[in-house]
Amino acid sequence: MKKIIFLILLLPFFICGCSDYKEVDKLAFITAIGIDYDEKYELTFEILAGQNYDTESGKIKPYTVTASGKTIAEAFANAPLSINTMPNYFHLRVVVISENAGYNGTKDLLDYITRNPQISNNFYLLLAKDTEAKDILKIKPESGESVANTLTDLIEYSYKSQNIIFTNTFTDNLETYSTYGIDTTITTIKKKDDKTLTVDGISLFKDGKYITSLDKENSYLLASLINKESNYLLTKEYDDKNFAINIYKTKVNYEYEDNKVKLVINLNAEIKLNEPNFNLKNEDIYPKLNDDFIKIAHDKYSSLISDLKATHTDPLGIANKYYKKTKKKDRDYFFNHDVDIEVKLNINRNGFTYEAKYE
Repeated sequence: MKKIIFLILLLPFFICGCSDYKEVDKLAFITAIGIDYDEKYELTFEILAGQNYDTESGKIKPYTVTASGKTIAEAFANAPLSINTMPNYFHLRVVVISENAGYNGTKDLLDYITRNPQISNNFYLLLAKDTEAKDILKIKPESGESVANTLTDLIEYSYKSQNIIFTNTFTDNLETYSTYGIDTTITTIKKKDDKTLTVDGISLFKDGKYITSLDKENSYLLASLINKESNYLLTKEYDDKNFAINIYKTKVNYEYEDNKVKLVINLNAEIKLNEPNFNLKNEDIYPKLNDDFIKIAHDKYSSLISDLKATHTDPLGIANKYYKKTKKKDRDYFFNHDVDIEVKLNINRNGFTYEAKYE
């Protein structure tokens, strides 16, 4: 048994090869990077290193260092001058960019990371709203965890509970960036206080440059159109009492005809709140509910489409879908053509679905 355990412990060294072996305490594991820009790039690195082990907590305490340069490549090249051990990017989990860095464009960042084999692409790319990226990385979470772990948990938890963001990795961002006729979306992060971070919705990018950030309402709506699963609450008052349904699944069909595009939005919903105390066993109530909530959903999605057109971004990939259907390239199809919306709503009731479809 002891021989087996000994061989298991040695296995990583055989896999990695002796020539590539580095003592753990000689490596600086980069877990998060913040990117700011003001005439030059300033990078902030969150680092976990063996020599920073805290015996009381039993954890390695993260710390931050900075490096700067006129270009992204120069800033990364200067990083070892600020880090007293060898940088290792294998455990990189998040990269946070400021608004200024986003406005300046992410092309150099994308090129550098994709060309650098030492940097894993399996991390989250985030935008810091109303603050510098370095300020995000320098907070001290109450949990004592690294900012990288805190952000990763926040993003993944928010997706499962709220579904207002896209849990795309950097690889996914690269795919949309390089795909014709679709604009990139990334998650927006805000600093609530010195110890707390919060998800603030979705930011829009076009040709690698930051355009604007959507509010939470439009972020919910956009996510519901792109993600197959949703978690979006619609509420209506009846005699000052709230009735609410939760949209838990969506499917969108795109139809191109007569120089316009039609979005057929299929929504599956469940009843979440019934303050008016409607008799939900009475099927006669459902046509009225469907009419009311279809109108609410239609108005909200129409408003979202108008807002997206105003930003001149196409995160839905309408131009991409038009190209796939017709083989005609028209990058501005979404902005130059009318968009009609039809909502179909299925409300799940007591284990079965009452279906009503209205145009």
